[in-house]
Amino acid sequence: MLKRFSWKENDIYFVPVTDSVSTVVQLLQKPYIIMFNIFLENSISAWDKVELQDIQEFRVIRVLNSAVKLAAKQRLKDTAMITKTEVELPKHHISKDYGNHRFNLVCIDPKIGDLGMGNPIEETDIYPANSLERLERYELTALHTAKDLMLRLYWSYSVNFGLDKYKEYYMNCITPVPVHEWNQEYLNAGGYSF
Repeated sequence: MLKRFSWKENDIYFVPVTDSVSTVVQLLQKPYIIMFNIFLENSISAWDKVELQDIQEFRVIRVLNSAVKLAAKQRLKDTAMITKTEVELPKHHISKDYGNHRFNLVCIDPKIGDLGMGNPIEETDIYPANSLERLERYELTALHTAKDLMLRLYWSYSVNFGLDKYKEYYMNCITPVPVHEWNQEYLNAGGYSF
């Protein structure tokens, strides 16, 4: 956990995923961060010469300000690391239509921000009409908390990069009871608790 945190675009933060594995996240325009598909030993020096610009597989997700503060261990400022400079912020997200218990694909303009119910709908009833595989590239409109971020990074490391188990449960209207099991699995693997 960071003692002080101020959101600054292109800052890179070291995030321990387990006792032996770490990753980094790069801040973009608030509230977007980049998750990279690269996991190294849990040592800040392991990241000294990594060039994030060359990493092809990454996800851009939305997080709460406190998520980075609680999940990150240190800002990497004195390294030779090269940041990813050309990143397109996602405009399309999955939003639940609470009146109909259906899901829509909505547009969130990064310049304006999330308008909640006022976000323009691009496509209605996208699920279950479409498979979850087709919707995999879209994120939920919700902002990730620190716990969400850590679990997402852990699943990305241990199961499949970018995996969001919560999305599958949420979109199938299943009470995510197994989240407790995932939390325990994460903690047993050396994950950090909040």
